Parts: sequence; structure tokens; C-alpha cells
Amino acid sequence: MEVEYTIHFNSYENKKSDQAERGESGEADGPIVNRQCPKCNNDQMSYATLQLRSADEGQTVFFTCTKCK
Repeated sequence: MEVEYTIHFNSYENKKSDQAERGESGEADGPIVNRQCPKCNNDQMSYATLQLRSADEGQTVFFTCTKCK
């Protein structure tokens, strides 16, 4: 059996156009944590987790700044 998959990441330009279409509500896409953004030094970020590796390893956490995205 052969399994094949592709991961598609959203580009920054696509994210900006999606936000413009939604009206930029300012709401986060996930839970908020106190973590400093390396780009703008904002102290709040939202996060999402995804199991990228085998089940006996930890999840990968993706952080998104609530200010600069």
C-alpha cells in the first residue's frame, strides 16, 4: 500500500485578502496565549496544534500573532 499526501500552506498575501473579504473582525482564530511575537513584540498570540508525526510523539504547535498575523 502506498500513501501520498501534500501539505498546502497559506501565503501571507492570501491571508491578507481573506481578512479584507471578512471585514477584519479582529478575532483570533484560536485560543489566546501570552507569548511574545518576534516580529512586532506583541504579547498575545493564538495557536493551533496539528499531529504531523507518529502518534507517540508530541503535536506541532503553530502560533499566529493577533496583531501582525
